[in-house]
Formats: sequence, structure tokens, C-alpha cells
Amino acid sequence: MNGPLLVSLLPPERLWEAAGAAPDQVSYVVAFLLLAGILLSLWTHPP
Repeated sequence: MNGPLLVSLLPPERLWEAAGAAPDQVSYVVAFLLLAGILLSLWTHPP
């Protein structure tokens, strides 16, 4: 199963359900979302 890809395709409500179902992966999901946000901000606003 593709965790990051699956999470990116889910609406926020499903994301919280997925996080609740897999507490050991919450930090991984948060880190992925932070990385995605940083990359998106760099892509939309290059230095």
C-alpha cells in the first residue's frame, strides 16, 4: 500500500481516521505533510 500517495488523495476527515487507525505512523504522516508544504511553497515562490 502506498501510504503517502493514499494520504495525499484523502480528504482531511479520512486523513484523521487513517492517523487514528495507525498511531505509529502519525509522525511519518506529519513529516510528509510538512515536507510537501515546504516543497510546494518553494515551487510556487522560488527564492
